[in-house]
Amino acid sequence: MPVFRVPHYQSLLHSTSRWKIGPEGTQSVEPLGQLHDKIGIEPGSQVLFFAGSYGDWAHGLAQTTQVHYTDASREMVDHAKKRFEGKGIKRFSTVDAVHWPNSRNYDYLVSYEPVPLAKGQLPIITLRALANTKGIRVIASEASLGAPLDYRGMLGEGIGVKMARLYDAKRRLYTRLIRCIGATPYWLPKKEAIAENFHVIEINSNEETRKKAKLDLSVISALQKERETSLSDLRKILKKKGVDVSLAQLALSLRRIHRISQFMDAETTAERKVNIF
Repeated sequence: MPVFRVPHYQSLLHSTSRWKIGPEGTQSVEPLGQLHDKIGIEPGSQVLFFAGSYGDWAHGLAQTTQVHYTDASREMVDHAKKRFEGKGIKRFSTVDAVHWPNSRNYDYLVSYEPVPLAKGQLPIITLRALANTKGIRVIASEASLGAPLDYRGMLGEGIGVKMARLYDAKRRLYTRLIRCIGATPYWLPKKEAIAENFHVIEINSNEETRKKAKLDLSVISALQKERETSLSDLRKILKKKGVDVSLAQLALSLRRIHRISQFMDAETTAERKVNIF
């Protein structure tokens, strides 16, 4: 019986680290001016800002868009809310990005250097963005390219390229000069106005992409507890949940999910046996 790997939500949640609040209580660079036009987002868009950290970049984007700030750390959310409540951000929530969004309430998912999210989380977060929004944007400083989490390599040139191909999505990687308040170099306490290059990883969805991504999320959900099943039984499970697809579509979905799982850390995935014959 064929064995497929699937993202395992419980393992993904356990693998998420919680960012600690530093002595300054702000991000090393804080954007100035309008951000939406720098990252290809229309003014007034509904934005889910995930792994929001101290909130500086969510606040910058909130000057021209409708931002819902989220972070997995309650301590971090309380800190960001204390700093920016009533200053543009519409809502603050303690949310793990692995599970949001689960419906089309947002136009875009955005984050600035989501450091605590290891390779296990970003592929499934990207899949949710493709299923439920117009797309995802990850902003990263040029200084982050040598960091343990290379966002350009992961979403821009690695995982992003492969997922865009799997789902027929549009992907762009570009650099934008953004004015900000920052320390030069970053570890110095004094901050001054600077202009710095930032990389933007952009992956956009479309109707065909959305259909595939939604189906795959439904299959992943169905396989969280089903360790062994058949294609026909899996189809019955999905049909009870209102998802009616052919056996051929299901087989293709399993192959895509298996490929996604290969982009993730092994401990955040699980093996599932599915008889496809």
